[in-house]
Amino acid sequence: MRTLISVVLVALTAVACSDDDLPKYSKLDSFRVLALKMDPPEVNPGSSVTITPWVSDPFGNGRNYTVTVQSCNDPGVSIGKEGTCETSSSKRDEYSTASETITGTVGTGTTTPIVVTVPASALTGRSAAEQLVGVPYLVTFTIRANDNGEEQRTYTTILVSTKPSNLNANPDITAILGNGGSFSSVGVDPIVLTPSFSAQSREVYSGITEELTTTWFSNGGSIQRTRTINDAENKYTPQAERPAEGLVLIAITRDGRGGLDVERKNL
Repeated sequence: MRTLISVVLVALTAVACSDDDLPKYSKLDSFRVLALKMDPPEVNPGSSVTITPWVSDPFGNGRNYTVTVQSCNDPGVSIGKEGTCETSSSKRDEYSTASETITGTVGTGTTTPIVVTVPASALTGRSAAEQLVGVPYLVTFTIRANDNGEEQRTYTTILVSTKPSNLNANPDITAILGNGGSFSSVGVDPIVLTPSFSAQSREVYSGITEELTTTWFSNGGSIQRTRTINDAENKYTPQAERPAEGLVLIAITRDGRGGLDVERKNL
């Protein structure tokens, strides 16, 4: 069986938090796709991109999933068009398997990376200015549980341009810090969280420095803010009674231009 890439949780057992302990979006309590990481997020036509999905299924208990990935020319999602390739004449079937699994809090990754090669025709019919600035190329991701048909769909876009250099790269979140330093466990007292980034994470484009937005997730306790900007502080209050697999923190950082990175910390 292939193991789904870097997945968060398999089974949440007794937790002592109430429904109000975490904002609903931040609480890992349902089957959903958290992020699709593209590496790299911007390419020239004919280049390949590796897609890394991050998925949470707290009560899946290791069940099998069917995963389908398609790509096509962007139908216009930025102006309200549906993010699907099903009816597109440019649809390409990129990846399909019925034997994915979701691992526990450690996770190892897939045996076969999901690689999408952007066709040379992705910029056909676009003006020279559009080609230089970049045009989105749509990638759709569908994951369906084989036992009961529960399904999650999402999409992302790869920026395709003719830039000869300075293409956008993913930010690099190197660690989740607690109270200003590294940590491997927590008690019950609140802890100040900050994301740590490598020096090159905030790229400069058109004279503007990227603003990094980090979204926070956990399987228990209380997170003060769902999102933080750059290296702004957040506060996490653990719960007294731990899930059997321990507490998990997930930080997903986006650069606003399609690039993202994920950091997971098991406590």
